Amino acid sequence: MTYIATDVPLNYTAQLFRASNLSDQFYILYYLEMYQESTGTWTRNLNQNLFQFVQEGKTPNMTFYTKDNNLKGTYKMRLKGKFTPNTAFEGVSYFTLTVLDQCYLTKIIAASNLPKLIQYTMTSPTADPVIKIFDPWFDTLGKCGKIEYKATLLEGSPIPSFI
Repeated sequence: MTYIATDVPLNYTAQLFRASNLSDQFYILYYLEMYQESTGTWTRNLNQNLFQFVQEGKTPNMTFYTKDNNLKGTYKMRLKGKFTPNTAFEGVSYFTLTVLDQCYLTKIIAASNLPKLIQYTMTSPTADPVIKIFDPWFDTLGKCGKIEYKATLLEGSPIPSFI
């Protein structure tokens, strides 16, 4: 499951677990857990800035929501189902949540005054430099950080050091 940090939450209703030899009259308690790489353990202590988990009746509903780019990464998750908190038998469903930086899909808008072609004629022994100044580019979100520029020759090779 992939989520891009944005204003729109990702809502997910898990498929219900079923008891193999009992009727549907028994409620199953669901628990959402995250694997902590640092300790090698599973925890129910989830970051409330990203994970919300609600069990309404028999249905486990999960909501993933954040605008915080610092929460990007891959999270190993599992949903556990039990009849009571102390039941020995449990059902487990594993999944991975990948949170992408909100700048993942942003578009870069080039300056409108960027020349399509700069033609330069070299004269001997020296030539006057050609200086072209153009407006800075920007991203559509307006908050994705500094844009790095790179110039190449028309066929894509690097610009020689003498230019």
